[in-house]
Amino acid sequence: MSHSSPVSSSGKKRRVASQVAASTRLLPLPDEVVSALLIDYHMALASLRQGRGDLHHFVTMARVVVVSCHLFDAGYGEAHIDGLMEVQDALDRSHRMAAQTGNWCLDDATFELLADLLTLHEQQLREAPFHVVARSNEKMEQGVSMSGARASGMRTAA
Repeated sequence: MSHSSPVSSSGKKRRVASQVAASTRLLPLPDEVVSALLIDYHMALASLRQGRGDLHHFVTMARVVVVSCHLFDAGYGEAHIDGLMEVQDALDRSHRMAAQTGNWCLDDATFELLADLLTLHEQQLREAPFHVVARSNEKMEQGVSMSGARASGMRTAA
């Protein structure tokens, strides 16, 4: 006589898989993921420094700024809030100038601020658990969606 289990083997596999998935959410991102992200970020920054950037590169750096701020608020990374605001302001000024002139680049001071931010962001990505990084990205995406909706509503109202 065989003993039947109240949970099928596929049910056990799902439970084990969900436990593994839940436990990995508590770990930082894998090194290869962090490295790939940082390569993209540094390439965007280098393109802007060389005057070969475009709006996409500015958006990439703006997303890094926002996610870094969210991770900082969650307790990851050593920074000063004034320094984070300075980076945001410098990037915004550079973006406005680029949009006016068509020269998608950064001045030296803004480049240095963003390079320092990438150092902070690397530290954050290597320390913060996956679920915190994911939540910070979700908050950034929600902010992007909200600002797009506001802009759309303003165009409709005008």
